[in-house]
Amino acid sequence: MNNSLEPPQWGFYVYYGMSIVSLPLYLLIIVCLLCLRGAYAVYKSTFYSLLLQHCIADMFSMLGYILLSPARAIPQIRQFYFEYQDYYIAAATYNIIYYTLYIRCTGIIFLSLQRYLVITLPHWSLTTKVQKAENWKIILVYWITPTLLSIVVLKDTDFKFDGIEKMAINASKEIIQRNTVMALSVVSTTCIVSSLAYGALFYFVRKNSSKLSKSLRREVHLAFQVLVLLLAFFAILVFYAFLNYFAQTRNDGPVFYMRGLYPMANGFLSYINPFCILCLNQDFTRKLIGLVTCNVNEVRGSGKATNSNKKVNVTLVQIEETRRSVMNNSSDLIPPKWPLKAFYGMSIVSFPLYFTVFVCLLRLRCLSKAYSTTFYSILLQHCIADLLAMFLFFFTNSVRTVPGIREFYFEYQSYYLAASSYNHIYYFLYIRCTGIVFLSLQRYLVITCPNSIITHKVQHASKLKIILVYWITPTLISLVVLTDTNFQYDKLETMAIIAEQSVIKRNTLMALIVVGLTCIFCSLAYGALFYYVRKHTSGMSKNLRRELHLAFQVFVLLLAFFAILAYYGFQNYFSQISNTGPGIFYMRALYPVANGLLSYINPYCILILNRDLARQVYRTVTCHKYKVSEVQVSVNASQSTKHSVTSRKEGSRRGEGGANQRVIFA
Repeated sequence: MNNSLEPPQWGFYVYYGMSIVSLPLYLLIIVCLLCLRGAYAVYKSTFYSLLLQHCIADMFSMLGYILLSPARAIPQIRQFYFEYQDYYIAAATYNIIYYTLYIRCTGIIFLSLQRYLVITLPHWSLTTKVQKAENWKIILVYWITPTLLSIVVLKDTDFKFDGIEKMAINASKEIIQRNTVMALSVVSTTCIVSSLAYGALFYFVRKNSSKLSKSLRREVHLAFQVLVLLLAFFAILVFYAFLNYFAQTRNDGPVFYMRGLYPMANGFLSYINPFCILCLNQDFTRKLIGLVTCNVNEVRGSGKATNSNKKVNVTLVQIEETRRSVMNNSSDLIPPKWPLKAFYGMSIVSFPLYFTVFVCLLRLRCLSKAYSTTFYSILLQHCIADLLAMFLFFFTNSVRTVPGIREFYFEYQSYYLAASSYNHIYYFLYIRCTGIVFLSLQRYLVITCPNSIITHKVQHASKLKIILVYWITPTLISLVVLTDTNFQYDKLETMAIIAEQSVIKRNTLMALIVVGLTCIFCSLAYGALFYYVRKHTSGMSKNLRRELHLAFQVFVLLLAFFAILAYYGFQNYFSQISNTGPGIFYMRALYPVANGLLSYINPYCILILNRDLARQVYRTVTCHKYKVSEVQVSVNASQSTKHSVTSRKEGSRRGEGGANQRVIFA
């Protein structure tokens, strides 16, 4: 096998490092949950029954993967596997990947729908049936549903190990393409269904925030535990999107590389659950600590507080409320400093790199028409927006701690200084949201509708029009934010901004809506684009494939907006329920990290996924002249949207495909 087609090994090393810490912790949580289910009725509910099955599925996935993949490196086991590979051993090594994925996809859907029903429709007949379902019924539904879904995968047995030395699996290309498409479809459906359930749930919580009882608020906290777990499935969605693209285009090199990353992706999907439980389920964490430390009083007392309706429970609630009210007036509400330090650490490396990429792109636009296209014009505006966002955050927030500047800001705060410190956060968020929408739509039009009138107008738009549309659109959206001026610094020592609660609620909700719509529009555009690519894979020219690489550059940039969506989801939740405690203060303190991620991911996307531009940046840094011939080739490539290929190239490609219809992967 060619060395270039060997998967990277560092994905396995990361997986082993994750397993050393997470696997014993996960096993401890499962044992604790089983013990608590035997002692307390609250842990026998439908939610914890589903959660227990999900934990078992994660452990089954990890142990099955270890026994079938890394364990075959041991000589005796390798010999046994190779000798008896026809007894479904080789097939199980491949099929377990998709089977355990579908189990966890259906599991997260069941958990999300159960949260939706319990919180929004507690008195509905279906909710009553779900809540009173017997344990054996829950187990059957949980495991039979993904098994039926996986029959298409499990029936495949045409797998062989290539040799006893490497034990790589031979698989048909048709099976690989079918399974990657099916995996992408299942994970996409999982993300869509769960997102719709949580969207409806948070809409209900927002409308009824003043009427929520304490028991219902506890249910909402459990919903957040599942929501964070759901975010891991969006990362898996990206993984299978890339894998499906490379499989459909029969690009074997990246397919092998992506296969090497599977252990890390699988470990992330499984091992995030115990940390979600420990960080977001305080009652369970308290009992777990009590069991580990053999503190029986802690376990018993905590259980009574959860299940009892006596006056003792009321007293505990009153004590907790008193503690929180005292904490609200104490120094505990000072936000942590580590996110700001993390932002500075990111800026030291990323800001000069971003500025270098920006300057290089400006120079290239003067030398070649390749970088004067609509795509690069929009990308340039997006770079300017990122750099301005970083500059303004630095000058309106970080610099105001400097003694001389602090007094100036405090004295002239009424001249929109205090207001700009707050308003620019949302203004530049909306600029970058509209920017990523413009980039995604431009990619969709150029690749799928190259000959339409709209595409022609977009591709031949003047730079002035592009700049005006890019900046005027988010400015109009931000008028609601920019007109707010009622902000003040609390005192000269801390320089914290005082804002009205109604303004905070409105702005966090508006930010959540704008970022949510951005993710929806861009996801629809890329969904239609990938569907088009899949249907026209065999007829794609090299020029169109180059356009696709630029689309992937924007797609990876889009993923940062999903992280921002989760951030503003939490921020909006805390603001809508008027939670002025540590939660919202902690989320606000995380803003520098979130803002830095949104801005500084772009130069890395450019350098890693745009080879032409990365090559020119490298020549700039090393003080070499630009190769005009290289740039000129890019002109013809970037502006061409033809779908035909020469018969000679097509014939050779088909000949290669016919010669090797099987793929070897580790």
